[in-house]
Amino acid sequence: RADGDALYVADSSGGFVGSAPVTALRRIDLTTGTELLVRPLEGRSFLGTLSAAFDGVVLFSSVAGVTAYSGTTGATLWTIHGAVSEDTDPLAQRIYLTKGSSLIGVDPQTGRIKATASGSAVNGSAGIYAVRGGIALGLDQGASGDAWAYDIAAQRVTLTSAGLPW
Repeated sequence: RADGDALYVADSSGGFVGSAPVTALRRIDLTTGTELLVRPLEGRSFLGTLSAAFDGVVLFSSVAGVTAYSGTTGATLWTIHGAVSEDTDPLAQRIYLTKGSSLIGVDPQTGRIKATASGSAVNGSAGIYAVRGGIALGLDQGASGDAWAYDIAAQRVTLTSAGLPW
């Protein structure tokens, strides 16, 4: 996973890149090529699989939820149970997760919820494609799903387009 000038690559206990359980991360500086081996401070492995990296924070997702770790120290920063990683929004400085049928925007460092949109407002968050500048862009599932944009701060749909075939 890329985060600005850093690339995070998961390592397993046997030294295999990308295998589970992830016992370390290789943080590679894309400018200099230097590597930093990051290990979890609590426990023998990170919980889940590497799902995102943003603002020096790496997210691991599991059936229990999403756990955030420091991308340089391996310290656990926060956990949100029952959540699934969706996207990052560099303009709003948020990580977006779905929890139940809602989309939540959290502060990457603290996990504090900064914005929410109910699933009914955004046509079911399972259709989210991306979030940029606080606007959730989505394409509903299925061959003729509706495309839409939802302004999270204003809590309203700003664009819809019915039945885009693919």
